[in-house]
Amino acid sequence: MKKTILLFIFIFSSYTSFGQILSNLNVSPTGDDLIVDVNLISYVSTISEFINEEHSLVNNIITMDVCYYVTGFQVGSSYDHTFPVTVPADGNYTLIVNLYRSETQSVCDYTELTDTATLDFTTPLIDTVYLGVAEFKEVSNQITVFPNPVKDFLNIKISGSLDIKNIEIYNMLGSQIKSFSNNFESLDVRGISNGMYFLKCSTNKGIVKKRILVNN
Repeated sequence: MKKTILLFIFIFSSYTSFGQILSNLNVSPTGDDLIVDVNLISYVSTISEFINEEHSLVNNIITMDVCYYVTGFQVGSSYDHTFPVTVPADGNYTLIVNLYRSETQSVCDYTELTDTATLDFTTPLIDTVYLGVAEFKEVSNQITVFPNPVKDFLNIKISGSLDIKNIEIYNMLGSQIKSFSNNFESLDVRGISNGMYFLKCSTNKGIVKKRILVNN
């Protein structure tokens, strides 16, 4: 029993060693109809440091890139940021927030896109518009992977309006093992060593991560 507990702690620690997720997102009025406040809460499971935020507005789509320097040492941090965004006219807007990991500390090198979220809102804003944990869980539940443990081929079942753009397989040390850009219904995992891995599924509604066990 003691060995089993220690093994679980090791697997969990390794799985979260490069974890970086957007845990909450909302847009609030500021009193100025031409400016909204974007508030996001992100969790980084290692020692990290906020580097910068950049955003652009094209055809009523706001793309916001938020970057952190991540060391890889296992001490978690939670960040609560509020960024003002100018919206030049009343209308319908789509906000896309991207979290990036950087391997350089002073300037973001956009090493890895770790999480995304999309939030729609209409101006002028009267109340805060939220995207929280329930929405992220709902997106995750739209992807089912089986069999798990898997031997040769991993089946992917998608429900709702979810559209997968890319799937990557990472080991517990955070190294990419395989990448798939099509034929997502059945992923060939032959040749991958036995062990625990996670899928990073890039979708039209953000990034979904699933844990799998390969047992050839």
